[in-house]
Amino acid sequence: YSLILFITGVLMSCGAPNAKFLSAVEKLEEIIKKSEQELQMADTSKIGNYLRISNENLKFIQDNFKDTIGKETAILFSDYSASKKSLKMFLENYNDVMKELSYSKTQLYSMKTDIDNNLMPEDKFTDYYSSESKSVEKLQELVQNLVQWYDSALKMYEAKSPAVEKIISQLKQNHRI
Repeated sequence: YSLILFITGVLMSCGAPNAKFLSAVEKLEEIIKKSEQELQMADTSKIGNYLRISNENLKFIQDNFKDTIGKETAILFSDYSASKKSLKMFLENYNDVMKELSYSKTQLYSMKTDIDNNLMPEDKFTDYYSSESKSVEKLQELVQNLVQWYDSALKMYEAKSPAVEKIISQLKQNHRI
């Protein structure tokens, strides 16, 4: 009977660190999942559509606006061009961060698998967890910044677009394009 208690005690003590390790990794997975969901709220098709329209508009302006322009119009075109650049940079960063989130999920899954299979000694877990924890924290911050950038890029484009569209419409009317 005492042998059974001893074995049960050993198994329970072996299981405790694994449960603690798994719980810690699962918390990181939850952070990654929430960050990924936040980032996926960004409407990349809308950004892509705005980017396409702004490319077409800026090309039209470049090809057809031959007159000297006033300071206000020059500033408007400059701001509109900056909004296009911001949209483009957002999409590039969005894709990069999504890849990083996916990589982090894979790393965390591998850690859990190693823990489940008793392949993760405590000292190794501490090292790996510390590294992954820092990575997750940086990704969480990147996602927050990207979500703010998304809002800012949309607002900038949407604020400048109507005035640019009006100028293009006038150009088309004046030149019967």
